[in-house]
Amino acid sequence: MISEPELTGGLVDLPGPAGPRDLGGEPPPDDDLLATAGREPAPRRRIPKHWLWACGGALAASAVWAGALAAWDPADRTPDLHGYHLSPNPCSGSALRPLFDATPRHGFSPDPADTLWGSALDRTRCSAENLVGDDDGGSPYDYRATLSVELHKKTDPRPEFEDQHRSTLPSVTRIDPVRGLGDEAYLLHLGSGRLRLDVLHGGAVISLSFSISPDPPQVMPHPDGSDVPAMQDPGPYGPQMAAAVRNVMADMASRPAATGPAASQP
Repeated sequence: MISEPELTGGLVDLPGPAGPRDLGGEPPPDDDLLATAGREPAPRRRIPKHWLWACGGALAASAVWAGALAAWDPADRTPDLHGYHLSPNPCSGSALRPLFDATPRHGFSPDPADTLWGSALDRTRCSAENLVGDDDGGSPYDYRATLSVELHKKTDPRPEFEDQHRSTLPSVTRIDPVRGLGDEAYLLHLGSGRLRLDVLHGGAVISLSFSISPDPPQVMPHPDGSDVPAMQDPGPYGPQMAAAVRNVMADMASRPAATGPAASQP
């Protein structure tokens, strides 16, 4: 006679998955039964608490860094303009006088400037040349200067400036660093009687070009008997070009904010 199972108050083991015999297969070999008989289930491995603290700290640090990177945008870093403001025509004042006073003709005449004011960039470009007259010193050469000033308000011009002066172009015969002028300054020898001084100061890029060329209307007999003057080297005018650029920078620093079209720009 089969009696009812008694409850002992302990846990009741639920029947496990059907074995081979239940599925209609062959019973397992006796040695397999002996191998599994009396084997206790493997205990659970607990993660040490210091590991949990380390993982939690790493996750928290990652979240902080992710938030910081999302909040910091390199585009928000506007270049320092050092208080510079454009002059409507920087060639019309006395800024270029140190350069032209060093030439035989001394006096100079400025041309009209091409000036642009904008929300991201203020830019002007002008030129000046020696006056020709009775006090021109009898020089058979024309001395001409071209000035370009750019004020970058949104993006840093340093990468482009450094790229332009890291390698020598075919038209550049030599590049000389100039110390004590802005953040970086270079004097470029362009050949054919031309020099260019490039200066970077924060978001400002100033370029002053100077050229010496024969002046056909004022051609005079050359000592060698020819009527064509020999090409002059403008290299000795480098210090005077640096002095002129310093004057331009000082003038921009002393000017108030633009009151023209730029004043209405956001």
